[in-house]
Amino acid sequence: MRKAKHRAVRAGRPWFLGAIRQTAVMARWLLLCLATALCGAADIGWDVIDNPQAIRIRDATLRTRWERLFEAPPIWSARQVAYLGRRAGDQAFTLLASRLVYRGEPWGRGRSVNARQWQPMNREVKLAVLREMRCSGEAVYAPLLAGLLQTEADPKVATDLLISLWMLRPVGIEELAQRLADPRLVAPTRLPAADHPTVRSTALDLLLGLRGADDQMLQGPLDWACTRASGGERIHALNSIPDGARPELVTMAVLRLADELRLAGDARPADPTALEAWVLALDRLNLEKLPEQRSGPAVMAALLAAAIDGSRGLAVSAAAALASTPGWAPGADGEKLARRAADPGCDPMIRHAVLGLLTRTAPQTVPTAAPPGDAWARLAAHRERLAKWEWERFIR
Repeated sequence: MRKAKHRAVRAGRPWFLGAIRQTAVMARWLLLCLATALCGAADIGWDVIDNPQAIRIRDATLRTRWERLFEAPPIWSARQVAYLGRRAGDQAFTLLASRLVYRGEPWGRGRSVNARQWQPMNREVKLAVLREMRCSGEAVYAPLLAGLLQTEADPKVATDLLISLWMLRPVGIEELAQRLADPRLVAPTRLPAADHPTVRSTALDLLLGLRGADDQMLQGPLDWACTRASGGERIHALNSIPDGARPELVTMAVLRLADELRLAGDARPADPTALEAWVLALDRLNLEKLPEQRSGPAVMAALLAAAIDGSRGLAVSAAAALASTPGWAPGADGEKLARRAADPGCDPMIRHAVLGLLTRTAPQTVPTAAPPGDAWARLAAHRERLAKWEWERFIR
């Protein structure tokens, strides 16, 4: 560059023209290299992935590590897969894809292992292969993973397939997640892995992250998870809904859980997580806008019934929710609440929750439920005097 500059100056020409010319030549060379690399991009050998024993590997070390992935038990499968992914070059695409789709028996000394013993070993290798595919970030794997997800029934492998597809971001990932999140779909739309709650919860998380809770695509999966599912799947769905989103589904979940817990009574419900889901659903309720909803009166009636004759967990949480509802009053049912609190055999936790509810919403009924010297009676009398003072001040 310096010699070309001196020659240009001696010749009386602008010296920077040579630099511009050299820069243009270098740019064309780089573009040519990039085009050559793209044209020669590696792909999966689709004609040989169904027969891994027919794949020819020239390097002896690579071949040994490749064969170890088919042994039972596999020896350091994660390390072997990582070695193949980094040392096999362009052939790694075919090797990893072939091991992922393999459904046969183990090789060599592992042939004496039965199918029940081979299944978790084979799953371990598949999860290692999927982890390597995710780390590579190669979009060439996307069609293969999407095809396997439509036939895979193993919940762990299906979950990893879905996560890998999400990281590769192919077109149509939302449709696959929807087919996994709602088990009420009919085949062939419904996928085999939709039978497992963990897979459905993962698919629901993916849809919520990509589309949002208010998207129409989430209507079916959220309706299933909140109002039809049970156990950890229902709790996970209620916990995943943002505050204020899908109020109709939350109210439906509250009504169903109220019926389920009231039928169980003091006995343990069929779903041991029902009470936890009930508390979480009440926390998701928008109590200020609840009277405006179509199912608002039914929810308030269910909460009142739970506070009047529900079990400890049901009654305490219902009383707390009613006490936090702006402008709500028990009306004629205040006497039923007072009778429950005045019952000598009433659970102490229920008694305090009901008296707290009455003190905030109907303080005139507290004296019939609490002794004269009780703290709740004194607090209710104070609230009555305060309300009277505010009213007299207002009319003056």
